[in-house]
Amino acid sequence: MPVSITTLTASTIENTFLPDIHSLDQLVPNLSLTSSTEGSGSTVQAFIRGIGEADFAPVLDPGVGIYIDGVYIARTMGSNLEFNDLERISVLRGPQGTLFGRNTNGGAVNYYSRKPSMESEGFVTLDTGSLEKRKLEGAYGGQIGENTSARVSFVSNQQNEGWVLNRTTGNKQGEVDISSLRLQLLWEKDDTSVLLKVASSQDRSQPVYF
Repeated sequence: MPVSITTLTASTIENTFLPDIHSLDQLVPNLSLTSSTEGSGSTVQAFIRGIGEADFAPVLDPGVGIYIDGVYIARTMGSNLEFNDLERISVLRGPQGTLFGRNTNGGAVNYYSRKPSMESEGFVTLDTGSLEKRKLEGAYGGQIGENTSARVSFVSNQQNEGWVLNRTTGNKQGEVDISSLRLQLLWEKDDTSVLLKVASSQDRSQPVYF
């Protein structure tokens, strides 16, 4: 059965400066991504070919499945993901069965992290912008044993000045405070490989009231 897939490699993500999931629809046909003004800033509503779930209620499954290294994000809240040290992103259009562990009507968005390797390499980048915006991200990995390699990845996205002016109080709202850390250990020998992955992400951004 033919499947319609769009895959973005790590070089494409880096060269086009895609910061997070909201910018993914710039390169993927038939994909639309929005954030609900009535929900939190971490809420993303994905639609493929117009099919998705417009309600951000925490009891509802999304119409388009979002997966991180094969792990399903069961609710739209918490799906606003920063792009950091990714190997590729694949978007499958059309109804999906149990191939990715969940039935979805619209399709699936899959993120694949860059795995450790025996070659030592890494990077660090710092982006700055208006509204006191600073984004620091990086990764480093390499061999730590005869058959073992490791990789650590991090990102810190800060925006200390809000972009929405409250005319009643005179204060600005919409400050951004997002951080994440991922540690991977890979053991390989002959035809056997074992990957241990620990990841943490925290979003303390200030919500914008509608």
